[in-house]
Amino acid sequence: MASHLSVGQEAWGHVIARLLRELPPGAGAPEDLFDKARPSSTTASLKAERQYGMPVRSLNSSVLVWPDAQAVDGAVRRWAVGQGRLHPEVSRIGYFGSYARGDWGVGSDLDLIFVVDAAHEPFERRAARWDPADIPVPADILVYTSAEWNALPSDSRFARTLRQEAVWVYERDAAGPANLNSRGVAFLRGFVMPQY
Repeated sequence: MASHLSVGQEAWGHVIARLLRELPPGAGAPEDLFDKARPSSTTASLKAERQYGMPVRSLNSSVLVWPDAQAVDGAVRRWAVGQGRLHPEVSRIGYFGSYARGDWGVGSDLDLIFVVDAAHEPFERRAARWDPADIPVPADILVYTSAEWNALPSDSRFARTLRQEAVWVYERDAAGPANLNSRGVAFLRGFVMPQY
């Protein structure tokens, strides 16, 4: 499945090949153009099966619209609250990386952190339980148990980055919106916080 395509949208090679086949006889297209537009065998069956919120380039436009940080933050907060309700083992959800630092750009993904009470799956398989399709940009998910999160080594650069950059958007035990670090507060200053 091609998750970057909209419902019914096909990979470009297929679109061009179909358009060339539909040309009336004698329309003047060079013969080698048909060979160049053959559908790729690797994308022959790739059609989106459902609508995704990720931005896509329109077939008739060269403009790619990418959601801004405020739109992504709002979407991930709504999504996180829903995930917390569906999965009571989730104690915290946050994000880090370019959206947390404020240096995101077109094509940036969202790096999500989940902290759960316990997990029975190995670390590399845990993210498969969550479907981030309602978040308007691609998302990577890291799922830590509370014990693993608390045991992250303080001398690890990655652990320091996680702790410094994390913008927490859901906390199970918090009354109301998630407690925010200074970066989260700075990012949200001036925005109205949703009531949960």
